[in-house]
Amino acid sequence: MAQSVGRGIGSLDQPEEIYKIGQQSVRLLLGFGDLIVGWLLARQAEVAARAMDSGAPDEADRDFYAGKLAVARFFTATVLPRLESDRKILEATTNDLMQVPEAAF
Repeated sequence: MAQSVGRGIGSLDQPEEIYKIGQQSVRLLLGFGDLIVGWLLARQAEVAARAMDSGAPDEADRDFYAGKLAVARFFTATVLPRLESDRKILEATTNDLMQVPEAAF
């Protein structure tokens, strides 16, 4: 994100820098979505862990809280690690695509 903000500000001096943001806007938005979902799941997992530690009142509640913890662990292990590779792709974005002449399309 900081990279995109920097490119946005940098476009004041070099207008072509704004193209880099546009080229990766979908990846950036999906990454933000994953980050927000991860944060919400972490909050839910914290509540569930506290409830389990204090002794959930009945079996249905224990199952519900166990499910919240399992989903948070799954998301953390399988989705959030992608953000690192997405960040590397964002940082490596060039304007090579923008140099292709219009006639090529």
